[in-house]
Amino acid sequence: MIGQLDQTQFEVFNSDLRLWIPTYQRGTYPDVMVIAGQPQRHDDRDDEVLNPCFLVEVLSPSTELFDRADKFRFYRSIPELAEYLLVRQDEPFITHFWKLDDSNWQFCDYSDRTQTIALKTSPATLPIAQIYRRVVFSESK
Repeated sequence: MIGQLDQTQFEVFNSDLRLWIPTYQRGTYPDVMVIAGQPQRHDDRDDEVLNPCFLVEVLSPSTELFDRADKFRFYRSIPELAEYLLVRQDEPFITHFWKLDDSNWQFCDYSDRTQTIALKTSPATLPIAQIYRRVVFSESK
């Protein structure tokens, strides 16, 4: 995805950059964050931004329910946010959410490694096979 966004207005950040959510007065560290244009800094802090258009969370058994429910509710309060991707690490399964309007979101699940996710907020596409390219899954599933 990063290479696809070269020469565009989009910038990709990893989990070292904190996201501040003013409505809920809390910060989080999404696994991947994409910002369109210039990052808006919270209180002029270099390590905290306010305006992602796209977020990715890699799910673990201990965080999955929170990431799907409360954290997604917190994220939806960010006006610029238009896409959210949840990536399972124990099997090839991705849920892609995208904003339809201020109060409605749609989603699609992907579990076939031959599928490609076409992002709504940027010109990038995400092949499922590429996302899971170095992952070896347990055969107990």
